[in-house]
Amino acid sequence: MLSFGLGFVILIWMLERPLDRAFKIRGLALLNAFIAHMTDGSKRMEDFFREIGEEIFVPQVSFFFRRGSNKPIIFTVPNLHPGPLGEIGGGNLPKVLHDNFDDETLVVHGCATHDFNLVSESEIDKVLNALQKSRNGITYSGVAGKSGRLTRGSVQVLYQRLGDSVLLVTSRSPQRTEDVDFSIGMTIMAEGHRWFPHVAVVDAHNCMTDLSSPVLLATLTATEYQHVSLDAMEKCRTASLYPFRTGVAHLLLPFSRKQGFGDLGVQVLVTEVDGQRTAYVLIDGNNMAQGVREVLLEQVLKVVDNAEVMTTDSHVVNTITGKNPVGMHVPASEFLPFVMQALQTAIDNLEPSEVAGSTAHCEHIVVFGSNRISELASTVNAVLVFVAPLSLAMLLLAFLLSLIAYIVIV
Repeated sequence: MLSFGLGFVILIWMLERPLDRAFKIRGLALLNAFIAHMTDGSKRMEDFFREIGEEIFVPQVSFFFRRGSNKPIIFTVPNLHPGPLGEIGGGNLPKVLHDNFDDETLVVHGCATHDFNLVSESEIDKVLNALQKSRNGITYSGVAGKSGRLTRGSVQVLYQRLGDSVLLVTSRSPQRTEDVDFSIGMTIMAEGHRWFPHVAVVDAHNCMTDLSSPVLLATLTATEYQHVSLDAMEKCRTASLYPFRTGVAHLLLPFSRKQGFGDLGVQVLVTEVDGQRTAYVLIDGNNMAQGVREVLLEQVLKVVDNAEVMTTDSHVVNTITGKNPVGMHVPASEFLPFVMQALQTAIDNLEPSEVAGSTAHCEHIVVFGSNRISELASTVNAVLVFVAPLSLAMLLLAFLLSLIAYIVIV
């Protein structure tokens, strides 16, 4: 028994050593915290993530809509990632931001990969404070430009000028798209600052075929994002401006997280500029099954002139696996009526509006850090590769030691 116990201790030490050396965390304790999260919702995993985290400083562009006596609207684009899983870290970032404002708040997906996962839900408070401060002293404008759509290579963008600022909603559907790296968004924003004080770059995050790598700077796809966005901003720079109306709707859906739907359901923002209506449809979930966006858009565009369908990338729908897109478990035909209902409600809600763009400076946000999530995953995968052979070796060694001890004693 002593030899088996000693072998087990050595095995555990050998399996935990890579994580301890690389991240100063204990593998078994992390595993226990994960199991506790899965069974009773414990957030002890956040303690481990904080140990490996690092601070970042990111901008967050928002549009604040003022609509007479009607409910105000916030359309905000965090350059943070709503992960890593469940309600751990920033997994439910969209809902937390939404619930902390009296305005109807749409929290779309900005340019951020899993490197920008918040280590703890408490970090969202820093985002809330920055967003609240960014609305102080803002100047509203009563005009906006018509929306348009451009395509460059595999990337298309729905663009619209709102006051003195610009909104860009990017998509690669029907080609699969994972997260767009922060550096790409920052490059586009820097280009746009020649003409606009606030540039909102949205990753519509609306086409998943399989788990894939993020879009990184200097790749062909990244170049397409940059070029099409620059072309769109050139259009916005010279766009005619008109008085405009906005309408908004928020509808909860009768589907669960396991079915790919987050807690916020569907939200729709509609703008009307010089008779042109544009719908921004936002579904709370992590990406969309390939083709679902096209099914929804086909029907939405029968009612409005221009539109895009987005997801929040909320990771509350992900626990064991990262693949649970909207439309994988529930066919588009089943939730399309709810989307159309929300769209009609938003149109009925149209009212003359004013808009103000603003950029919040989110400071000292503790996230996983550059490449930390991939390093952690690689280390864990490497450890798992050696679990079986090490276990077998330790078992054989313990058996031999036990046999030798038995022979000596007897």
